[in-house]
Amino acid sequence: SGGSGIIRGAPSVGRFATSGTQYWEAQIGGGNPFTVTFSSSIAAFGFYGTDIGDFGATLTLNLVGGGNAVLNVGNTTGSGGSTNGSLLFYGFISQNAAHDIMGITFEASNTSDFFGFDDMIVASREQIIPLPTGAAMAMVGIGAIGLRRKRV
Repeated sequence: SGGSGIIRGAPSVGRFATSGTQYWEAQIGGGNPFTVTFSSSIAAFGFYGTDIGDFGATLTLNLVGGGNAVLNVGNTTGSGGSTNGSLLFYGFISQNAAHDIMGITFEASNTSDFFGFDDMIVASREQIIPLPTGAAMAMVGIGAIGLRRKRV
């Protein structure tokens, strides 16, 4: 809801669908954000963004719910279209149920930049499969062995 946006079916000056034929194009800076709300809390969220930052804007996500937080979406920023047509995927998983969220507000740092959004991914707490205890450390250890072998 909110924001200045439109569903597009064709590419538009660097913005495009990442799958299918439609995507959401938004101009969300200058106090004109758009918000996605959920009927029940979610534990994970992700999206593909196109053309983000080509005119120097930065994108932030304001999370509403148990884990109220502001996330800065890391992206390349340019001026005059230097990152025109760029594509990124951004996502997060809340660490525990106390941090699950009910909504996300997308905001930009200026009004001269338009963004394309597509393939939003949502997961409930029940859909997340945690790594077994010790698996994350084992993966780090395997990576360290690989680095050591490369040095030798």
